Parts: sequence; structure tokens; C-alpha cells
Amino acid sequence: ALFFARKVGRMLEVQREEAGSTQVYRVRGQVFFASAGQLGAAFDYQHVAPKVQIDLRDAHLWDLTAVAALERAQEKLAAHGAEVTVVGLNAASRTLIEQVGGRGGGH
Repeated sequence: ALFFARKVGRMLEVQREEAGSTQVYRVRGQVFFASAGQLGAAFDYQHVAPKVQIDLRDAHLWDLTAVAALERAQEKLAAHGAEVTVVGLNAASRTLIEQVGGRGGGH
């Protein structure tokens, strides 16, 4: 199980793009307990644009740890003054967020 977690944990990629006053973080891959820390570390909390978009179109949230990592990132970015939006959640990820009472699709 640990080997699986390490292997899948490397299957997450986050790319940052600048678009005017907006930073777009494109997340690709599987977000779960083994990769959630990698997701949180991918955001630049020191240089935050007024607007930040987290694009999850090519990602899937698998568990509570993934939802918590996304929410922590949103909260930290907002604490640095960003208006944060999450786009591209697939149906299963959105359902998971709703089940745990998260705000993953929020601003």
C-alpha cells in the first residue's frame, strides 16, 4: 500500500500561469492522502495576485485529506488578500466536498 501511495503521489502536477491580475493554478492528477501535501506546497503564498483561480478540470479529489488540502490553500490565499475561485470540479469531487461540508467550489 505504501508503494502504491508513493507512486500515485507523484502523479500530481500543478502549473501556475499569470493572466493579468489573476494567477491560475492548473492541477492535474490524483489528489488524496499521499499527494495532498504536494498540492498545498504548490501554491505561492508569498506572491499572491488579487485574483487566484484553482483549475481542477484535470484533477480528481479522492478523500477528506484532499478536500482539506484544497480548503487550506483557499484559506491561505484569501488571507493574503486574494479572491479565490475553484473551477472544473468533476461531479465525484464536488459530491465529496458537499458530503464533508467543504467550500471547494466557493470563492
